[in-house]
Formats: sequence, C-alpha cells, structure tokens
Amino acid sequence: EAFASGRDTVVVALGPTEQHGPHLPLATDALLGDHLARLIADRLDAFVGPTVRVGCSSHHLEFPGTLSVDDETFHGIVLGLVRSAARGGFARVVLIPTHGGNFAPLGAALEKLEPDPGIRVSALTDVRVLLAIAQTGEQEFGVPLCSGGLHAGGWETSLLMAARPDLVHPERGE
Repeated sequence: EAFASGRDTVVVALGPTEQHGPHLPLATDALLGDHLARLIADRLDAFVGPTVRVGCSSHHLEFPGTLSVDDETFHGIVLGLVRSAARGGFARVVLIPTHGGNFAPLGAALEKLEPDPGIRVSALTDVRVLLAIAQTGEQEFGVPLCSGGLHAGGWETSLLMAARPDLVHPERGE
C-alpha cells in the first residue's frame, strides 16, 4: 500500500559498535544512526531501515567492546543492502554513516555498484561534511572543535544527550 501511494525510499544508517569511554554506550554511533535516520525519513516521507551496527572501526579495536569488519566486508554489506532494497521494490536508498571511519569505505563501496542497480542511491561519503557540521558548534556556540572532540568528546556526548539522555553518564566522563 505504501509503495502504491508513492512512498518508495528507505533510509539506512551505518553506525558501528565501538568504545566511547566510560560515559557513553558502545552503541553510541548506532543510536545516533537510529535517531538521524528517523529524522531524515520523516522529512522524506521514507521508511527507516535497520541501522547497520558494524563498520570499519579497526582503529578502535584495542578498546574492549569494539566490533569491526574489514573494508571488503563492509563493501559487501553496503552492496547487498542496495541490491536487496532494489529487489524489494524501493526506488531510492539513502545511506547515512554516523562514524567517521565509514565515510571513505562507503564511497569505495558505491564505486563498485553496477552503473544501473535499479535504484537511486543517495549517500553521504565526504567526511568533510561531518567536520563542517562539527565546526558549526564552534561558530555558533563558541566551542572549539579541539575542545569538543569528535569521538566520545563533548560534541558526540551532546548529540547522544539529545537523542538518548537516559544512556549518557556524564559523571563517568574523563
């Protein structure tokens, strides 16, 4: 019924499971992905697909709780998602990474996509966009990027506090 009414887009976040210090959950990137995907889907009148909760996080593997896949495996996951969405009748898939380490592998995966996969793909693959968003905090609120920190710092902590305040424990922060 939804397809018949013209609703044919699905939004999928790519937010891996990795350490975020003692004050944030391992699922921080995935939870931010859930939240962001819902906001985007609401604006696009789209479906929300499940957040992919693994990604390219090998640089965090020394910290307990981090799960990571290699680039080739990540490429396979992305290509499989796009193909299955196309086969399932979607006309468009929107892919949103919520971890800096997933931007470049996502771009590389999409370069492997056949020229006409039967679906339009919109994806955020330029990590500079993430940095520009973070710099907005400095410009609008006077919080220097070096003070806010991108990973498990004040910036990411505040994002999760907005989305899931029940899971943030500032008293445990270092």
